[in-house]
Amino acid sequence: MKPTIIMEGQTDATILRTLLPPELVRSCHLMPTTGRSTLVYVARTHLIKNRAPTAVMLDTDTLDATIIAETIQTTRHLLGAVAGDTPFDIIYCIPHIEVIFFEDVTALQRIFPQFGKVFIPQFAKTQPKDQLEVLFQKGGGPRTLSAFLDQLTPDDVEKLRTLYPLQHVMAFITNNTEIAA
Repeated sequence: MKPTIIMEGQTDATILRTLLPPELVRSCHLMPTTGRSTLVYVARTHLIKNRAPTAVMLDTDTLDATIIAETIQTTRHLLGAVAGDTPFDIIYCIPHIEVIFFEDVTALQRIFPQFGKVFIPQFAKTQPKDQLEVLFQKGGGPRTLSAFLDQLTPDDVEKLRTLYPLQHVMAFITNNTEIAA
């Protein structure tokens, strides 16, 4: 079985499909769920039924290190209880995967002409989904995630691939493709 990446929703899957190298997208299964409440259940069921290498990519929804550590530990315990010798991992996004777009704002400044007027660094750090939505509404550039992702250059994508969590997802797929083959 192909390695599977289980994530919280279609938005995360869209981001991964766009930013991961095409050969890695082809060699894995991206499985969006209906949200955080079903994430661990879907992952546990997948591990039990398929015995395929499985990574859970979750948004922490917080910057609180204690809560993040507890969430990761609990998720790791719940998956480990059913995984047996099947490889699994937890890939966490603090607080959401969209935070990667704000690590280096050069691309955002190019894509959104009004970037300087609507960008608030602390807002981007604590609520990156909402900051991205403000850019779609008032940034003078693309109005949707898909349109935004379409405007990223190959260089932008390469820079994003060096960031955690994308780097971790790519490593998980690469390291487990041989096992699954």
